[in-house]
Amino acid sequence: MTSIQGRRQLTIALALSLGLNLFLVGGMAIRAYQLNTAGELSGRPLPPNLGWLISDLEPARQEEMRAKLHDRAMEGRSARIGMFKAQRNVNNLMAAQPFDHEALTTAFANLRAAAAEYQRISHAQTADALSQLSPEERIAALKFLERRGPRESRSIRNGERRPSPEVMHNADHRESVPSNLQ
Repeated sequence: MTSIQGRRQLTIALALSLGLNLFLVGGMAIRAYQLNTAGELSGRPLPPNLGWLISDLEPARQEEMRAKLHDRAMEGRSARIGMFKAQRNVNNLMAAQPFDHEALTTAFANLRAAAAEYQRISHAQTADALSQLSPEERIAALKFLERRGPRESRSIRNGERRPSPEVMHNADHRESVPSNLQ
């Protein structure tokens, strides 16, 4: 009796495993197809360092700018990945036993260099993208930043983010919008 139950459990386990594997292979195949589709953006969003620039634009203008920015945005991808890897290395060394002060100091220096490179690329891409926007669109991008506020001073209540009081004050008085963009 136990051998029949064992075979039945094995058959069920194999069927579940086969189903899961087919699901995963199908997902990878679809993703590979999307990435290799010629002439399309494959539904990939812009990286976070550029997506905010076009978030408040009209839908047609968003698509136009997305197409223009997509290729340039991918240049910063390797720098961003390098920064994340450097951060992961720092995290691992902070928890390592035995603790290696010299290795951690070196890892922090590598993290600073990776972050500086990512920031350099991000700033160049942002300046390039802003140069393609009209003055009104640049003001819309600036207003988005004001609404968003500094990360460390955002508070979340009832699932909504609220900007810090100083950002609200600046938005009310438009002090942070340069006069040539008003």
